[in-house]
Amino acid sequence: MALDQTLLGALVDGSPDAGWSTVRIFGRRLRKFSLWHKFLLKGISSPFMEKKPVTLFDIRNAVAVCCLEFPDSNIKRPWLRPTFGRYWLVTRLALSTIILRKKPVQGEENIVQKGLRKNVDKFLFYTQDYVQQPEYAIIPIETSGPPAKPQVPRGRAPDDIEMVADLLAWTHWDDKKIWDLPLGYANWLRTMAIRDKGADIDFVTEKEREFRKTLPEEYKHG
Repeated sequence: MALDQTLLGALVDGSPDAGWSTVRIFGRRLRKFSLWHKFLLKGISSPFMEKKPVTLFDIRNAVAVCCLEFPDSNIKRPWLRPTFGRYWLVTRLALSTIILRKKPVQGEENIVQKGLRKNVDKFLFYTQDYVQQPEYAIIPIETSGPPAKPQVPRGRAPDDIEMVADLLAWTHWDDKKIWDLPLGYANWLRTMAIRDKGADIDFVTEKEREFRKTLPEEYKHG
């Protein structure tokens, strides 16, 4: 049986060091993207969580967040390298437009914009390496009599804390270990916790994924 690629991606990222990724941005080495990082980025309304335009300030905030471990929330933005880097980029832009008389092309990114986009793309690529989500369907349990309790929950806590609570109850690990888990691995563990609560879960296999690729586009998301 072929190994599930989302499980492989959740556990293998090429880093030899526990807790650390292989990615550096602005000279800072980032930790593996975790539940705590996601929670903090949502807490500061990071545009990375809301799919909005990103500024240099935003990317520095995100980098600082992804260097932290639970429960540390003291965001120390990188300043030395990006500051000098920004001056260097501006200087290059001035040289290319004034000294070399290079005229800017309408719609074309300048050097500063290219530098920002490069780091934003690098951060997005980093997070995508840690957001694996297992694919599955929960098979409804057939019952002959009336349900013993309401089928619709009366209310839910925010998903971030529900996920942590599920993992705490299932693993009996401490808070820090849960919050610092790489997000993809946490997603898989939570799915197993749901299964052990009694849910009948049918996981999508690699063979099924390959078959889905052969379907016409209108059937892939049906």
